Amino acid sequence: MRRSGLQAFWSDLGKAAVMSAALSALIVVGGVRAAEQAATNIDVMQHLTAQVIGELYGKFSPTLAGHAVQLRPGGSTEDYAFVTNVFREELARAGVTMVDTSARADSAQALVLQFQNVVFDLKYVDAHKSHVIGGKRVDRRAAVRMVTTLTDPSNGRVVWVGEAERSQSDDIDYSDAARIEQGAYKFNQPVVPSAGWGKYAEPVFVTGIIVGLIYLFFSNQSNN
Repeated sequence: MRRSGLQAFWSDLGKAAVMSAALSALIVVGGVRAAEQAATNIDVMQHLTAQVIGELYGKFSPTLAGHAVQLRPGGSTEDYAFVTNVFREELARAGVTMVDTSARADSAQALVLQFQNVVFDLKYVDAHKSHVIGGKRVDRRAAVRMVTTLTDPSNGRVVWVGEAERSQSDDIDYSDAARIEQGAYKFNQPVVPSAGWGKYAEPVFVTGIIVGLIYLFFSNQSNN
C-alpha cells in the first residue's frame, strides 16, 4: 500500500532531522576539540628536558658530595643553549651550586658535568581531520635523550656516566599554530605535512548530505 502524501512528508522530514542532528553533533564535537589548548612547543620541550634532567640528577646527586657543578654542553647549537638554560634552572632548584663556564672548575672545587644531546627532536608527523567536519589536526612528537659525564677536573677522572630520555606524542589544532609555535628557536616551528586524503573527505561528505536532502525533497514532492 502506497503511503499517503502526509505520511511520506513526515517520514522524510524525520530522516532529514536525524541527518541534521548527526551533522550538528559532529560539528559540536569538532568545535570542542578545537577549543582545547595544547601546550606550546617550547613548553613541551622544556617539560621533557626538565624530566630528563630530574632523572639524571637523581642518579648522580650522591656523587656530588657537596661539590659545585660546572656545565659543559657538548655543542654550540641552539638546542644546547636551550638545554643549558633548563639544566641551570633545575640544578639551582635542587640546591646545587653552579660555577660559571669561564671559571676554572678545579680552582672552584667543582665537578664538570658535560652533556650530549643524543636526541632533541620536535616534529609534526602527520596532518588530518579529527572528525569529518572540523579543523585540521596535526600530530606532534617530541623526544629528548641525553648522555652525561661527571668528571673531577683535579685528576681528570670520570666519576659518573649516565643517560636518560623522555618522549611525548599528542595532536594540536593547526589553526592554533601561531600560539603553539611562539618563541625564537628554530626547532620550535617544524614543517607541517600535507593533510593527505582527509582534506578531500569533508567536501565529498557534505556534498553527499546536500544531494541526499535534495533527493528526499523531490521524492516527497513526487509522492504528493
